[in-house]
Amino acid sequence: YMEVEMSRYETMTLGSIGLICLAWSGFVMGMTKHGLLADPGPAGVGRLLLVLILALILTHAGLWMIAWARKGRDAVPDEREQGIERLADRAGYWLTDAGIFALIVMALAEASVPGRFGSFGLTTPQGLIFALVTLNFIVGVGRLVVAFVLSRQVRG
Repeated sequence: YMEVEMSRYETMTLGSIGLICLAWSGFVMGMTKHGLLADPGPAGVGRLLLVLILALILTHAGLWMIAWARKGRDAVPDEREQGIERLADRAGYWLTDAGIFALIVMALAEASVPGRFGSFGLTTPQGLIFALVTLNFIVGVGRLVVAFVLSRQVRG
């Protein structure tokens, strides 16, 4: 058994992945009932998103304070981390682009055969909101995974 020391950047990245996954799980639980997409109404969706966004902000602030307190001078991003962030941002851009293309294909498929995706179809407000939040989740986590992998490769 060999313990691997992680940098502040890697700790923050893994922590962010975990927090975003928890928030998305909460969103899925709030938007579905018995495996189908529910319709909590505009006020219900708004409340759910507001609570999740506030929870993400507060938990990320706590994560930053803990990581900075433990790592001291290593807390300031260096040139290597800035380069990794640029590459991760580029991966996030491509994931967003591919996701928007996938949503367009889904919308066309839904238009050709109404009800094809059941309650998750893009023709309902809750289906569209669910798809957009899920795309945001995929892009956010994908970008962070790329950043983590790159940071581990650069470190050796």
